[in-house]
Amino acid sequence: MIEDAVAGSEFDADLVEAIVFLESGGRPEVIAGDDPIAASGVTQILAETAQNFLGMKVDLDASRSLTVRIEGALRRGNLELADRLRAERRAVDHRFAPRRALAGTVRYLTAAHQRLGSTDLAVVSYHMGIGNLT
Repeated sequence: MIEDAVAGSEFDADLVEAIVFLESGGRPEVIAGDDPIAASGVTQILAETAQNFLGMKVDLDASRSLTVRIEGALRRGNLELADRLRAERRAVDHRFAPRRALAGTVRYLTAAHQRLGSTDLAVVSYHMGIGNLT
């Protein structure tokens, strides 16, 4: 998936793979905290960044509701229901869909590289924001 995401970009698959492991350990369901408004998914993208900068679909209300339902299903040990709810959440919040999240990450890095002029600064900005780094 990572190689597909970086195809045609100026970024190396190993670099994006490193971001994935740093951000989520490769786990696509990770949320930084208990609310999906925070950094979420395999590349830990903020809801605002996903919607307003990367053009990703994020229905935050639906994502929140599904997150609560997923947690409930997991507490009850209903893994089949949790998997179904995760699939629903991937459809309403693309940060939880690994291919879409990876594509968003490459779009972010590309924009950051264009603005900042270097791959190193683009990667640093991924963690702190282009505006904060500038």
